[in-house]
Amino acid sequence: MIGLIPTAEALALMSPDAEPEEGTDVADVLDRKRKSPHYPRLLEDIRRDGIAVPVVIDYSGTYGELREGHHRIAAAVDLGLSSIPWSSVPLRIDN
Repeated sequence: MIGLIPTAEALALMSPDAEPEEGTDVADVLDRKRKSPHYPRLLEDIRRDGIAVPVVIDYSGTYGELREGHHRIAAAVDLGLSSIPWSSVPLRIDN
């Protein structure tokens, strides 16, 4: 499946990347993701071109879980994007 998810809804997804001292939602890990050395470039790329590769969300369990895309969601929040493209399987764009 491919679609759009509201950014606010994406923040409430479960995050397998959460550390014990953080919460369990995507919103709880974004400050740490923003500290990544590649984040400023990703932010600029998304500002210029939009989100080219959808985030990956697994809806097979009780709660939706973000499998890939924490940095892209952080960028969407920082840029004020209202929605984010998502897929249930990883998609790759070859250059």
